[in-house]
Amino acid sequence: MNGVAIGDTRSGVGKTVATLALIRALQNREYTVQAATSRLPHSTVPEARNN
Repeated sequence: MNGVAIGDTRSGVGKTVATLALIRALQNREYTVQAATSRLPHSTVPEARNN
């Protein structure tokens, strides 16, 4: 497996729980697992302009 992404547009839907369960299941099957995030820091998000 090259990669997998878990996502949703809402918070509180269980993404973290699903991710941790998947990581543990893969580790139990002796896969090497590397978790990552694509969340940008708040300082890099451009602010909306009211023109």
